[in-house]
Amino acid sequence: MTKIKLSAVDVRAAMAHQSNDPSREILNGILIAKNGDIVSSDGTSLFLAKGSMDEENKPTEDTVIKLGSAVPISTEWLEVDLDGTIVECWSNAKIKKRIPFQIVLGTFPDYEQVLPSEPGIDQPYNDTVYLTAKMLQKLAKTWGKDTTFKIKSNGVNCPLTVTSTEHNGLIVVMPCRVVKCNKSDRGHELIRSDASVPLARVVA
Repeated sequence: MTKIKLSAVDVRAAMAHQSNDPSREILNGILIAKNGDIVSSDGTSLFLAKGSMDEENKPTEDTVIKLGSAVPISTEWLEVDLDGTIVECWSNAKIKKRIPFQIVLGTFPDYEQVLPSEPGIDQPYNDTVYLTAKMLQKLAKTWGKDTTFKIKSNGVNCPLTVTSTEHNGLIVVMPCRVVKCNKSDRGHELIRSDASVPLARVVA
């Protein structure tokens, strides 16, 4: 099957997490997986809309697409012809916009490696986690600034999972790690937050 139907909400959310680094071309697009998932990542966060496509609507192989412009907020779903170069944006059975796209060649990283599992009884939760303001802005861009987010700790040094009470999908993000720096001129120790590295290592 070359024509697939995608949720516009899921695609817009995925675009908030795709990379714009020209040296990581495969991450500049969105994975339309043959199992029905929609996935994107920039190395610091990962968006997953699990089973976003109906069984008869799934592509026959994993495909990474890069849209040429934003998806209009009024759009409900997209129709993508994987043999073509134009995405059709639909709302209430009317075509609203056509967006050019390109297929990005290469293999998308194994995103399932970074999906956290439930912590075991011997792995306590880390009650204190840190998110940067930049990451919080990205979460708001994913589903909207009025969305209610549920941020769940999955154990010490494990990725956080972020979900929305109003929307489909899952965001995986490594929390920041607080480290001590050298003392300042005033003699006070400086504290900075560094992003943890496992997620970035997998999707590099």
